[in-house]
Amino acid sequence: MMEKGQYIYGVRPIEEAVRAGKPIEKVWVQAGKRLPSAVNQLRKQGVPVQYVPPRWFRKWNRVNHQGIVALIAPLKYQPLEDVLDMMLEQGNSIGIVLDGVSDVRNVGSIARSTYALGGAALFLPQKEGALLSEEAVKASAGALLHLPVSRYPSPQKLIQLSEERGINIAITTVDTMSEPIYRVRFEGPWLVVMGDEHRGVRPAFLNKVERKITIPMKNLDSLNVANATSVILYEWLRQQLQEDK
Repeated sequence: MMEKGQYIYGVRPIEEAVRAGKPIEKVWVQAGKRLPSAVNQLRKQGVPVQYVPPRWFRKWNRVNHQGIVALIAPLKYQPLEDVLDMMLEQGNSIGIVLDGVSDVRNVGSIARSTYALGGAALFLPQKEGALLSEEAVKASAGALLHLPVSRYPSPQKLIQLSEERGINIAITTVDTMSEPIYRVRFEGPWLVVMGDEHRGVRPAFLNKVERKITIPMKNLDSLNVANATSVILYEWLRQQLQEDK
């Protein structure tokens, strides 16, 4: 029987868990594999490290586990209002809101870009979207162990709470009549809504948010949602770095 908790796998996510100070309960390592330095550190701290035969990893065959799996305390979502207040206190900040994105690999990749490029938080819907999972943590290269993640009950509630705090909110579209991202002045706190790459942003957001932004393109009309998020985050970061000069 598997212990209760959140499983993470692969060397990088486990290293990031150690760096983030996440409580790790146990580590399983494939027999004959050299222990990464982070796992050696855990063993010195008294965390159980068990060598297991390759067949033990059959349950993880669908992922690139690299012969190492760890059990940590379950990842927790942070209260929505607390995360919005945190963004308000930070001043110039950006949070990524996912709307109907169901592929956990995309969620992980978006979390990685958000953390790497200085984003403040990631917001997931309580319904109709991917949740935090081992695969998402792996795809994020451990970024989900550092990045605040919150869940919103509905687009209407998120919009209301954001407007009450004076947080700018924009939705991304492929409409060429929308504002190109290079013309958006990312000053103060911002939420940017990214929709499912097949359906786009749902009407609950589309009809309620006035600010609509787009990524101008030359040869295609859209990008994978994870790639599009990276482009927007980089434009935000470029503006922040430019202001610091």
